[in-house]
Amino acid sequence: MNADTIGVFVPIIALFIPIVAIISGAIIKVRRDRQLHETVRQLSAQGRDIPPELLQERNLEGGKRRTMSLEWTPKRQLRAAILNIGVALGLGGLLFLLTPQDKYWAIGLLPLCIGVSLLVLWRIESRSAADPRITQ
Repeated sequence: MNADTIGVFVPIIALFIPIVAIISGAIIKVRRDRQLHETVRQLSAQGRDIPPELLQERNLEGGKRRTMSLEWTPKRQLRAAILNIGVALGLGGLLFLLTPQDKYWAIGLLPLCIGVSLLVLWRIESRSAADPRITQ
């Protein structure tokens, strides 16, 4: 192998390492869930009670209780809006500095519009939560 070939393979291998780690973690989690579901099925088929600890074990990870909620709260909307606007400004600014004669900076308008719409949604929902007259 020459130096050019090695120079191509090193970044590719470096990118595959986290991908393999993520896929491995997902496979382990799916197998663990499958075993838990099979245990619950066998217990229910035998007519036995399912211990609450068995179901709570699914919510425990590393001794800590998972508190991640998938609820789309106004706080999350505001966070997502600010993040999208920041990404838009950074991406648009970077592309403008790299190619000022081209209009590639306009790519940053997509996350900017998403961020602004999330900001509007946050404002509407925070007002409706504060004012009971506004119906949902």
